[in-house]
Amino acid sequence: MSEYDRETLLRLFPEQAFQMATRTLTRISEITEDKQMYDSREKAIRDRQWALNASRSEGIAEGKIKGKIKGKIKGKIKGEIEGEIEGEIKLIRVLEEILQLPTNSENDLVGKSLEELQSIATTLQSKIRSRSL
Repeated sequence: MSEYDRETLLRLFPEQAFQMATRTLTRISEITEDKQMYDSREKAIRDRQWALNASRSEGIAEGKIKGKIKGKIKGKIKGEIEGEIEGEIKLIRVLEEILQLPTNSENDLVGKSLEELQSIATTLQSKIRSRSL
């Protein structure tokens, strides 16, 4: 059948049995082509889904890495700022002792920003300098 088309076979073999066989072979070839198209389409869908899943997994992994890096940077910055605040509070306490001033409560100092603490320390340092002159 692969060498002749359907019409040629029907003319060459007009008998009923050959015509039925020709129709059956034609149906089988059509079903085979349909099956191949279906299989190809299904494969394309699976390939696309696999690519999407791979991209999604890659994106999630990249997001986790970026999140960890961002968290570490924020943590380091926060730690440095907290360290600076601690240092300023200690400096203020020492300066208050030198000036024999009543010390600010821990809650008052901890609630202030770094800039406010630096301003208090600068004011106390100015008072010490003015006493020295």
